[in-house]
Amino acid sequence: MPKTPTLVRYNSSATIPALPKYDDRNLDHQFWWDACSPSVKTLLACSGTYTAEQQQSQLQWFRDTAVPHLGPSPSPTYRPSSLLNWEGSPYRPSWNFCQDTATVRLGLDPTGSELGTPEDPFRQNILSHTMPMFACSSSPAVDLTWFNEVTTSMYLTPQEEAALQAKWPANTPPPPVHFLAWGCKSSQREFKPYFHPFLKVAATGKPVAQVIYDGVRNIRTLGDELKPAIDTVERFQQSRKHILTPAMIGIDCVEPAKARCNIYVWAPSNAFDLMRDAMTLGGKMDGPETLRGVQILGEIYHLLLGEKQPSDPGAIKTSPRGKSVDQASILSWEMKPGRLLPEVKIYLPLWVYAETEADVIDNLSNIFRHFGWDRTARMYGSAIQEAFPHVDIRKAAGTHAWISFAYSDKKGPYMTVYLAPRIQEAWEALGNSTRHKWIFSTFS
Repeated sequence: MPKTPTLVRYNSSATIPALPKYDDRNLDHQFWWDACSPSVKTLLACSGTYTAEQQQSQLQWFRDTAVPHLGPSPSPTYRPSSLLNWEGSPYRPSWNFCQDTATVRLGLDPTGSELGTPEDPFRQNILSHTMPMFACSSSPAVDLTWFNEVTTSMYLTPQEEAALQAKWPANTPPPPVHFLAWGCKSSQREFKPYFHPFLKVAATGKPVAQVIYDGVRNIRTLGDELKPAIDTVERFQQSRKHILTPAMIGIDCVEPAKARCNIYVWAPSNAFDLMRDAMTLGGKMDGPETLRGVQILGEIYHLLLGEKQPSDPGAIKTSPRGKSVDQASILSWEMKPGRLLPEVKIYLPLWVYAETEADVIDNLSNIFRHFGWDRTARMYGSAIQEAFPHVDIRKAAGTHAWISFAYSDKKGPYMTVYLAPRIQEAWEALGNSTRHKWIFSTFS
């Protein structure tokens, strides 16, 4: 018997309220659209992979569906404080590069009117409410099977929520629970929610690692086919638990047979030796493809760290800002049903290593040329300046927040640049002027 599409469970307006829509009269909606649209428009247009109709479709969906979930705009009494970006913005664009082509991903830390109220005291319900509606408005291929299975483990039960609420300190904001990203694929969207363990840890007292591994092992649909890779990752991480701390889960909202599950860990080091160790799982993955990826990363690693020449692979790059957290990196292991070993991706915080945005752009352009991505190298700098017109690239870095690297023989190098919009910074630079005079309005 053919499988019933997951979306059938969510297309009834009797059980799922309608999504809030963009309203021109709503000053918060107007602010976020004016603030975010330059980057969405520019990245889509400069990618070279979207038709004019597809660009318009993605923009329309972003405005109508995503913008109303960005919450209040900045004001003298309110500053966004999302964990999605170092500067607190609840929106994050990212740009994927592979084989001299580009695609766009957009990220959202959803905000709703019930957050922090008795209906949703710990801000965990909004994604469960909005994901079905986002799915119904996006693509017939969206499947929420894994999403539903992971949330039953990562979200608090009613009993846990009540017990934690009773002892939660007054006027103390809850820790982050989740955020959402989606890849812009032609005129449709592919969703990937991410889950933080902090709230579950606070409610249950379980170690962070246990919450993370319980979360991925709660995937029941094809979960047995994920188990070998999960076990391998856990053994490796636990053998290096003094330096690798589980931090987050990410899953694809597609048919489980095609979906990916990611475990992300934080490490207080950016030494190349650590990257090599993670990419090979301590030597367990030592095939030619893996070693080619390590070699290619080694060729560009000094540029990612803002250095002109390669350095000691055991050295840790320090930040001009002098904060120990700035030396951190993130690693992820991507698992798919039926695949015995994971694929590895490394993440580095570009903004903490460079003096200016111009330095980051120069280094990335050199990497693109090293890979033979001449079109990308030529357009990249001007595209970034057009996407973020309020940023002076000659001044302090911060727009280029993170970069990731992965490799496969099929695709070659694959890199994603995660961009912080610096919306609060721009708002402050305008002297807290009214939203109607927002600098970005000329792009809307």
